[in-house]
Amino acid sequence: MTHSAQHRRTRHHLPARWHVLAELLMHCRRFSGDALFIAADALAEFACDADMLGAPDMAAEARGLATRLRDAGTCRARQDTATGATHG
Repeated sequence: MTHSAQHRRTRHHLPARWHVLAELLMHCRRFSGDALFIAADALAEFACDADMLGAPDMAAEARGLATRLRDAGTCRARQDTATGATHG
């Protein structure tokens, strides 16, 4: 197998610490919906870069995590609006 063929078969995964950070943001009420949206945007940008660099598996993981963060951010923003909570 040539080096390029082997490289194409290699699966690139998102580092575990990114998943841990996203979970922390989603589960800790200290972070606002805006913080979750910012993290989601950063992961979405990273997914585009990973696609361009030939790491579609990593890009898919990043997109999935970005979607979860965006959904959690929407819920957090609604909760904060309903309760009048502020973060800071």
